[in-house]
Amino acid sequence: MPIKFNSPVIRFSLFAWIIFILIFTIEHINGRFWLNDFRVYYGAADAMIHGQPFYGVSFGLDSGLYKYSPVILFLFAPSGLISFKIACVLHFIFLALCTWVSFLLIRHIMNKWVFVKKIPQEGLMLSLAFTGICIHLVRELHLGNINSLLLLLSCLVLLFLLEKKNIPAGILFGLIILFKPFFIFLVIPVILRKKWGVIASLCGTILAGLSLPALTYGLAGNISIHREWIINLLSHNDGYESYQSLFSVIRNNIFPGIPGYFQYVVFIAGGLFAVVLTELNLLGERNEKGKAGADLAMEWFIMLALIPSLVKTDTEHFMATAPLLVFLFYYLSSEKKLLPAMILAVLLFFFGGNSTDLLGRDLSDALFRAGMTGIANLLIILMTLVVYFRNARQEVSPFRNG
Repeated sequence: MPIKFNSPVIRFSLFAWIIFILIFTIEHINGRFWLNDFRVYYGAADAMIHGQPFYGVSFGLDSGLYKYSPVILFLFAPSGLISFKIACVLHFIFLALCTWVSFLLIRHIMNKWVFVKKIPQEGLMLSLAFTGICIHLVRELHLGNINSLLLLLSCLVLLFLLEKKNIPAGILFGLIILFKPFFIFLVIPVILRKKWGVIASLCGTILAGLSLPALTYGLAGNISIHREWIINLLSHNDGYESYQSLFSVIRNNIFPGIPGYFQYVVFIAGGLFAVVLTELNLLGERNEKGKAGADLAMEWFIMLALIPSLVKTDTEHFMATAPLLVFLFYYLSSEKKLLPAMILAVLLFFFGGNSTDLLGRDLSDALFRAGMTGIANLLIILMTLVVYFRNARQEVSPFRNG
């Protein structure tokens, strides 16, 4: 993707990197530059290098357990060549770069495939969307998690899909699934759009990723460590309380006695929603040529934002909603409608405003336990659907409709 450093990009970039530097500085001033999730990756990679167990071993905060596939540790292995403190600084910079580039990719996709006209005050709109995820970004950088990387890889997969580059799209998609298998949810539009080349390279990448550790551990050892990985995944899912997932919102606020297996029903329902969304778009594309790119982009971004609401996960995973925030701010900048702007402002308060420093611990905890971040995320998705479908079929539309 050729990045053109025009005025909007420069303004947004200055804003974003000021925020990154502020977070880095404040974390050091407060003595909170811990990156405990990265400590887990660092410790697990060191254990692998020295032939020690890396599943079921605590390496850091909370459980401190390594939960990704064995092959992913090969990516973290080089960090063991330097001290943990230096590795933390480099990891922080890497996550900041991933977030920044993700926004530039989202901008590129929105401008080329979704919106028809140039966006007024584009640099400001990107900065507002960035501000909307800042609470989650602060937690992401504080923990040193890899959601910024997954957001970047997801945007790159979509870009390759739009550019019909099937092999690199499948390879990166496979890498994402090796990190977090529940991203398989995103395969739905790929299958329904019959992108078999992507599926082939996706399956090849996953197979290679599952097989590669056998070079070190042998066939039996490889099977054993993958069994441990699956056990860790399942035990984490069963023992983890995620107040923001749709399942938790239903159980904690509506039906307290709902059984645990209902979380899988929710995930399947999300898959059915994705199927319906894609099929509706395909039906429309048969009548209106030229809008397939916009529909695919919106399907992908909506499903990406839906994932944190379907699985048990931490709040920093809601960074995946960033593309929808860019979409909505771009739309409001183009159309200048007051009511949608007011609705989005309220949603952003609940989605990205839950901070103990801003609200106090009691109110913050109450909103967290009520699942307001997850509820706001679902309403942002709903708002995106309403805005896109109400406008995409009109003769004069801000979106590409052929």
